[in-house]
Amino acid sequence: MLSGNLLLRSDAAQLFLEEIGIDADPFTEPEAFLKACEQANPRYKGGRDLVRFQLEEDETQWEPQQRRATMILARELGMFNEKRLEGDWDVVIALGGARRSPLHRACYAAEAIARGKAGAKVLVFAGSNRPTNKAEQVTVEDFAPKADEEIKICEGAAGVIKKRYPDIRIVTICNPDPKSGNRGVIARVMEELGNSFGEIKTVATVTTAIYRTALMLDMKMEAPEQGWTYFDAAGHPSDPEMVFNRTTATYCSENLTTLRKASMAAAMGF
Repeated sequence: MLSGNLLLRSDAAQLFLEEIGIDADPFTEPEAFLKACEQANPRYKGGRDLVRFQLEEDETQWEPQQRRATMILARELGMFNEKRLEGDWDVVIALGGARRSPLHRACYAAEAIARGKAGAKVLVFAGSNRPTNKAEQVTVEDFAPKADEEIKICEGAAGVIKKRYPDIRIVTICNPDPKSGNRGVIARVMEELGNSFGEIKTVATVTTAIYRTALMLDMKMEAPEQGWTYFDAAGHPSDPEMVFNRTTATYCSENLTTLRKASMAAAMGF
């Protein structure tokens, strides 16, 4: 099982942190480490608050050793590896996200269920009320017209799946926090389903492969609160054009996000 402690001690993580210039110790200086990771993250550096896809326009001039260290850790974290959705679950949650990612995750989860690779009492499409901009709305116009919030993209995706697979039980749930992370969305799902579905012991989530390790760390931290007996995170392959458009900043950002979560998980003994 994934360990935040071991992940932080890996050679790939240590090399990356050294090249990025983070010297705070995640074990003895956890607060300083979390702050340093956030300050170094291209999404937030200099007071910015970018949506992930906006890093496709990043023009930072990276040193060769920084690029190499970034990509070495990205591979170590499995950002290029598919993790299939398999097994029988009480709940499968396809997480929301930017642009067409809610539809991609919804399709991936629904196909696994429809083809008998996975089972679920209910398939949940869940996200936040994060506002979308005009450029993002254009990318989802074909299935979620006028989707001015992330959750409306999820609702559009739900409509696509219901039309193709009407026998799959689908619920759409919004966490009303525009800055919600995975844990906030997952906790909201558990709260709402608990009132109607009873005890939930096994949960799988679906995201894009690049985010899977970070999501798994989130689930490890959430599991004690939710009382799950088993959980897992699936990660579907990215669209090749999306991979093509990613920059070093994209992978640097996800490395730092994952290491922050690894530090928080390590502090909880995971």
